[in-house]
Amino acid sequence: MKYTIHFLIYTLITGILYSLASHHPIYEPFVINELNFDQYIPMIPQSVYIYLSYFFLLPVLILVARGKPGFSSVFYSAMACGVINVLIYTLVPTRLFERISAPEYSFLAYLQAKDTILCAFPSGHVALPLSIALGAFMIAGQKRPPEVTSFWRKISVFYFVWFCLLALSTLLTKQHFVLDVVSGILLAAIVVLTAMYYLYAKKQKKLLNVRTLGALVTEISLIALAMTLIIRYWHPAIFTLGIIFIASRQHALLALYHDGVHYLISSNKRLNDFIINCFAGVPFFMPVHGYRSLHFSHHQHLGTENDPEKRYLYRHQPWNYQALSTRLLLKQILGDLLLWNSLRMLWLFIKDRTSSNNDINLPVTQYYNDLYIQFMFLFAVIGFGYHYWPTAIMHVLFLWFLPYLTVTQLLQKIRSFAEHTQRTTDTDSGSCSWAPSWLGAFFIWPYNINYHQEHHRKSNISWDELPKRFANAEQRPGKTLIQHIWSVNK
Repeated sequence: MKYTIHFLIYTLITGILYSLASHHPIYEPFVINELNFDQYIPMIPQSVYIYLSYFFLLPVLILVARGKPGFSSVFYSAMACGVINVLIYTLVPTRLFERISAPEYSFLAYLQAKDTILCAFPSGHVALPLSIALGAFMIAGQKRPPEVTSFWRKISVFYFVWFCLLALSTLLTKQHFVLDVVSGILLAAIVVLTAMYYLYAKKQKKLLNVRTLGALVTEISLIALAMTLIIRYWHPAIFTLGIIFIASRQHALLALYHDGVHYLISSNKRLNDFIINCFAGVPFFMPVHGYRSLHFSHHQHLGTENDPEKRYLYRHQPWNYQALSTRLLLKQILGDLLLWNSLRMLWLFIKDRTSSNNDINLPVTQYYNDLYIQFMFLFAVIGFGYHYWPTAIMHVLFLWFLPYLTVTQLLQKIRSFAEHTQRTTDTDSGSCSWAPSWLGAFFIWPYNINYHQEHHRKSNISWDELPKRFANAEQRPGKTLIQHIWSVNK
């Protein structure tokens, strides 16, 4: 009964979202064009009956497999795929370039009259059955009793055949193009592999911080939504507020990236780096292994002349671990906001790395070959998108890199100012923690990164555990940040 209720709730939610996305898109949909393959695929109206079998995918699974071990893993990963699918339809509206009309009075003609040409990419008729087939296949591959693995192997084959028929029907009814089918396959593979890896990791008692994973998805979704609204309602005020908002969420991503630097997303180091590079390292062109080298050295030499942060982040800049005069603070802020300080920092780092007199020894950190694939995938997506939607891709790149290179850098620098004071004789070398207001937590200290002094004492505690572990930590009031960095008397 539980699974039936969950299926009904899932159907209600996805049905509402699909209806809104297909009839009231939040902005002008992206157009999905035909590929050469599509021109050779005929319309067969009778295939609509196979197409409609989509609605029986989950009910049949519940009916035949609900009592079997591993059912919940297959069932919920498939539903997650369906929910993500309609969220894509909602946040990234798409439509077919054109659709061939079905013969008059055919059932396919009736379907075309009721269904719009929106919600095309990726194809849910492909993603959902394949997600079930893949989930069943992975359960069958686990160490389970022979009768269980045999059952799931049969289910996997059954749903794979169903997937092939549905994929073919989407093309033969001209409800989708080949591109939609391919994207549906990719969506199913990504969702199921992620879900099954998490379940496997949990069973083997390997840490995967699901809260961090959820936070990463949330921040990327918020950035995508902000970009959508800016592009849809282009106006100077919306653009300005949108850039500030995107920068704040990029800064939040970098706070989570910091957890990835310390292997706090997963105890499987390769998976840890893969996840954080997907969400931040690659999009920011800052692979996690490279920054890890600098950051570990920062922990080791905190506040000394061999501290990379002190050497590169503040060198030849006004900030010197104490409040600045109005003139110097403006100089510092403008230098960060206009990219000058970042370029100078990069030049100093390159100069030091190539100099034989460099006295900062950075630890060698490992990277995985997955990184090459991730960058290749990013460039392939950009290139493919630019080929079909050049204006949209240029808008997205502009709205990603403009805040990242300006406001995001400023927010990071202000947080860095807040985290460090003049070095004293204490063991924390001048690091300090803050108690921010909601506004401070949104812009300057997202995801408990305000527990800076505590982090330097114990760097193996993830962001979501810090408030519990250090409930009585001594923290400065967030409202004193201005006095910390600005001295009106100077």
